[in-house]
Amino acid sequence: MLMSLVSSAKRHDLDVWKYVKDVLDQLLAGETDYHKLLPDVWKQTHPEAVRVHRVEERRDKADRSNTTGPNDYSPRRKSGTRPPSRFATEFPLVDVSAYEQSTTFRTPH
Repeated sequence: MLMSLVSSAKRHDLDVWKYVKDVLDQLLAGETDYHKLLPDVWKQTHPEAVRVHRVEERRDKADRSNTTGPNDYSPRRKSGTRPPSRFATEFPLVDVSAYEQSTTFRTPH
C-alpha cells in the first residue's frame, strides 16, 4: 500500500513526503472521505506540494520527442524494435528446414 501511495505521488508530480505524511495523518485521524485523499484532488488543495520542476521536465521531454524524427541525428525506432545484437550479426541464423524434414517426431502414447 505504501508503494502505491509513493508511486501515485510521483506520477502526479507531488512532494512524496508531504503527500504520504498528510494522507496517513488524515487516515489516522479517522478521515472517511477517501476521494479527497486521491493525488489529483489532493494536489488542488495543496499547490505548495507540487514539484514544478518535474512538470517542466516532463513538458520539455515531450517537446523534444515531438521534434525528433527520421531526418534528425537520433532517428526514432518503431516501438518494441531493437537493434541487432552482436551475437546475431556474428552468427547468422542457420536454415534448419532440411533437418526438420528429415527428422520424424513421435508423440508418446
